Amino acid sequence: MKDKKLKATASRSAKPGEASAPLDLHVIGFGVVGRGVAKALMRPGPDGRAQPFRVVAVTDRSGTVTNAAGLDLAKLVRSKDKHGDISQVEGEHHKWNGEQAVRNVRADIVVEVTPTNIVDGEPGITHIAEAMRLGKHVVTANKGPFALQFQRIAALAQRSGVMLKYGGSVCGAVPIIELVRDALVGNEVSAIRGVMNGSCNYILSRMEESGDDFDVVLAAAAKLGITETDPSQDIDGWDAASKLVILANAVMNRAITIRDVSVEGIRSVTAETIRAAKKRGKVVRLIATISRDVAEVKPVELDEGSPLAVRGTLNVAVVETDLAKDITIVGRGAGQMETASAILGDLHAVRRELAARTSGGGEHRKGLALSGIEVGAVAKKKVVTIDRDESLGAAVRVMQKKGISQLPVMSDGVCVGTISERTVLDLLVDRGAKKLEKLAIEDVMGPPLPELGASTPLVAVAKVLERRSAVLVTRGLDIVGIVTRADLLRLVSAD
Repeated sequence: MKDKKLKATASRSAKPGEASAPLDLHVIGFGVVGRGVAKALMRPGPDGRAQPFRVVAVTDRSGTVTNAAGLDLAKLVRSKDKHGDISQVEGEHHKWNGEQAVRNVRADIVVEVTPTNIVDGEPGITHIAEAMRLGKHVVTANKGPFALQFQRIAALAQRSGVMLKYGGSVCGAVPIIELVRDALVGNEVSAIRGVMNGSCNYILSRMEESGDDFDVVLAAAAKLGITETDPSQDIDGWDAASKLVILANAVMNRAITIRDVSVEGIRSVTAETIRAAKKRGKVVRLIATISRDVAEVKPVELDEGSPLAVRGTLNVAVVETDLAKDITIVGRGAGQMETASAILGDLHAVRRELAARTSGGGEHRKGLALSGIEVGAVAKKKVVTIDRDESLGAAVRVMQKKGISQLPVMSDGVCVGTISERTVLDLLVDRGAKKLEKLAIEDVMGPPLPELGASTPLVAVAKVLERRSAVLVTRGLDIVGIVTRADLLRLVSAD
């Protein structure tokens, strides 16, 4: 490791009687929502003072600009509005994309607001996962990662010991997650039904008022900026389905993904459909429903007086509980400042929890600074894994065939344990090879291997390997290699 210096990380804590230091933010994505966050941060805080946050880095498609003293938010917004990028802002400019920036920028919190991608969740999944593995808290309004891999991301946050906030990903400024988790704590939630896409709600309610058909109203909504240039994610129901998945996982303990939701959009709703419903005293709304047995999004006829029959771009949700019965919450579910409001609320929630953690006099721990030396410098073995549902006999055959002494055991892409050569040898003393076929892996496996990001400094890897014989190396949510103590010793010896 010659001529390589590790960057130091400074700890910050307020002295008695002083205001606590602002938390450093790295904003990834500077489109409509990202600029909304910047505008919200320029407003006074709850006490009339400046917001207790400092944006030290912003990343957009053109690259990354950084300033440890804090970027000029007004200039950032003006540069993006006028030039389409952040090139005109004072600071250090880098060609880093989001993933590279997460590794190189020192920040307490990563605000991930890149566009939602419900096909594979990228680049949001990688940004969020890398940030958490580096000890950074995450606040996001990006639905894609959670619609596809909520459980894995939540588990990674827990393993990393960081906070993960995503209130802005569901119904914008409508605090439905906070309502259930905080105000309704102690209640059992049996179902949540609601209008969760403002664009669809505008189209359907406008069709009622004008009598125009779907295509006419859709075109008018596009001109007003109510729908995206490509409105398919909204009108085909996928946006509402993404939000439903997040609610299912976050507040109802249903481990589902968007693939488990029955989805029907509003393309088939005609002016005649609306008129026929109106004659019966009904209205048509795109309703998302999650319960113990149901996960669906579809157009539904409602009574005109139903609490779900909101108009315009409003969102609404009815939460069905055992103690409080039905609770209805209504608000603006989309829009630049509405979403920024939810993100700002999450930022303050992170700050309050950090203050509670350090109230005993401890120092605030910043995210790990990255060194130029990556785990990639260590000779990595290709990871061979086995599924938790296999037998111990299957594990033994894999170990013999591959010539390996430690085998990670996986379940849904997460390392849940290990089978070691020592474990197998101890068992073989008492059991024959045939009997191993009847022995379940989970009955004899050891603890899971720790996971470290591919850019974790070697000094951090060495500390982990003092206690464990091996670590899994990850990039995003994918396992890309395994590093053992022997690998590290060879590298040090070679140096």
